[in-house]
Order: sequence, then C-alpha cells, then structure tokens
Amino acid sequence: MVRRTLVALLAAAALTIAASACGNSAPQAKVSPQPLDPALVAAEMAAAMSSLSTLHATTTEVSGGRARTGVFTCDAAGSYSSVSDDGRAEAEAERTGIAEPVSCTYDSGRQRLMDAYRRPDGRLDCIVFDDAWPFEEPMGTPGGGGFRVGEVWRVRAALVEGDPAFSVEETLFDGRPAWRVIHDLDGRAEGESLVIDRQTGFPVAFGVPGSEEGGGGDAPYSLTLTDLRVDEPLPRDAFRAVPPPGAHLYRAVAADYYCRLEDVAARVGFRPLTPSPASVPAGFRLREVATTDRGPLWLHGWCEPDSRMPHRNQFLRYRRGLDSFTIQIALRRGAPRRLITADDGIAALAAGTAQRRVLARGPFAGETAQTWLDGCGANLIVVGDRYTAFITGALTRAELYPLAEGLR
Repeated sequence: MVRRTLVALLAAAALTIAASACGNSAPQAKVSPQPLDPALVAAEMAAAMSSLSTLHATTTEVSGGRARTGVFTCDAAGSYSSVSDDGRAEAEAERTGIAEPVSCTYDSGRQRLMDAYRRPDGRLDCIVFDDAWPFEEPMGTPGGGGFRVGEVWRVRAALVEGDPAFSVEETLFDGRPAWRVIHDLDGRAEGESLVIDRQTGFPVAFGVPGSEEGGGGDAPYSLTLTDLRVDEPLPRDAFRAVPPPGAHLYRAVAADYYCRLEDVAARVGFRPLTPSPASVPAGFRLREVATTDRGPLWLHGWCEPDSRMPHRNQFLRYRRGLDSFTIQIALRRGAPRRLITADDGIAALAAGTAQRRVLARGPFAGETAQTWLDGCGANLIVVGDRYTAFITGALTRAELYPLAEGLR
C-alpha cells in the first residue's frame, strides 16, 4: 500500500521558517482591497488545475530547523517524482546513523512506485512497489513528508459551500499571484493557512508550526514550491522508477491489480459499477481501473474495525488535468453494516464536516450516504445490501451525490 502522507494546513510560523530557506518565497502582504467571492475563487482554482498537463518546481522542505531542497515533477497521467538535489543525503545519513530519503517516484504508465534511501554506510536502498495503486494522489517529498493536492480540493469544496470557517485573500508568492486561504474555527484564529498559486491552482506553501513547549513536541515543518514551470514537455525518463546500478533492491508484494474495465467481473466476481456519463462532472475521463481482494475497506487513514472481513474491490480513477477522483466499490461478503459505517471512525475523519442524505436512485436508492471533507478532498460513503461505495477526490458535495446515484 502506498505510503500515507501528512495531513495539515499551512501555519504562519512555518512560512517564516520557509522564508529563511527560500529568500523571497514567503507570501507578501494581503493585496485584496475587499473580500472575495469564495465560490468564484474556487471555480478559478478548479479551472486552473484541471487545465494543466505537467508541473515542475523546486521544493524546499524545512523540518526542525534543517532545510532540504529538491525537485518535484508531476503530470496529468498521475505520475510524479520528488528528488533531493542538495547532495547531502550520504553525509546526513552518516551523521545521524539513520537512512536518509533520496527520492520518491511513481510511474503511472508502469504502475510502479519506488522509494530510495541512502544508508549510513553509503549504500543506496531502493524499495519498489509494482502494480501499486496510489490511494492518495501525489504529493510529497522523499521520506513521507510533504502535502497532498487533496488539501486544495478540500478548500475548493468548502469555499463552494460557503463554509464560514474558510476565507480567501489575494497575495503574492515567489513573485506570482496567489491565493491565501485562512482557516478560522469557531471564531478562533488558528494561524493556519494554505497558499495556492493562482495560475495553476496548485498548493505552493504548506506547513505545521510544531509544539512551542519542547520536550517531545513535534518539530516545526514547512514545504514550499518555487520556480514553477507548467505545461512544458518532460524528458521520457522523468518518472523512470528503475533502481540505479549497484542499489540494493527490495521488492514489495503486489498490492493491487490494474486491469481493463472488461476484466473486473472475472477478478472480483461482480460486474463493474460505473457512473452514468451524465453524472460525471464535465471534463473528467476514466483513466485507471484496478481490483483487489486483500482486506477490509480502507478510507485514507481509517479502516474497518474488524480486519477479518476482506472485501473484493474495484477502483476507478477519473482524471481532468491534475484533478482526479476515485470510485471504490466493495463487495461486502456479508460484513455487518455496523463494521463499515462505524460512526466513531467516520467522525474522526469528518472533523465536523459530516452530512447525510438519502439517495433517490441507483443501486443505493433509499440508503443514507455520509459525506465529509478532509485532506483527500470531498468524500462519500454509502452502504447497501450487497455493495459499499466510497468516492473521494476533486469534487464538491453537490457532485458526489449524483455520482453515487448514477452508478449502474
């Protein structure tokens, strides 16, 4: 299973740290003369990201006062690569006695994920996951830090709904027009914000302030993207997840199984459930299909309490530029509903954003769908007599319900 990434929003304290490493890359003062229309801003963000084909940037990651630079690249096919370029991995590994992350690459054409680490003795270790289905869309930096693009999807959905906890203002970041999104909970200024590049709709600044108390608290963390280049042709080997000569190779057991849509029934024992064309938001196209029968239902950080109930699953991923969403259908195999819809698990993910609606059409007609917003975007889960459906990604809640009702 693909490595989970950190879920958080940008805090002002982390941006200050990032500024020291990036020169003039910190957001400058607010330039909006008046409050902006959140729904219009969300629409502009979505239009920008959905039109991209490639993105390339310099990354600066600061953790515990230590800065690491690198290069990040991704494309509309779902491939991505994050490579440290500061040349200090070997020295740092020797100093700390801990393997130092060097790169993380996902090749969507070959469905291969590769993590590379430099050991204290200088040896390069490469962990290769073949047939890997990335449950969480990119992003990040070597070693599991970083952010995921789903943070932007969550913000967009919240702005469309007019969530008063989110506000947005214009700013500049790395000399480029940008949006600064402020998250204010229950009238308390939390000091949290996320900076989104206006041309691309892509997150360019993110961080966690860390503990001010010391004594075992988490260290401050920030990640910034600068020198953005978009829609440029990439080298053929931009996402070449092949271990270099001399690397020590570890191969992971195949986790998930890509296939054609017409192969799903033979693999999982039921005909694939797909949304009607009218229910799919404009511009999205089905790009990837996979199946698995390994274990319980897993919802980006929450898993069914009873792991003895394995499911047969189909996965469909739709893409539009750098936006995507995933539909997971699980054959329940007799698992009690209470195991799948455990309210405590959903509540932990929802963080106060949960809503419920009874679906009117499709295989789940009459069932209650639960929706929430989190670091993966907008999410919906609904349980029927035979299937469970989980939809997540670059959608709004208003788009989730028609998708669930349009399954056939």
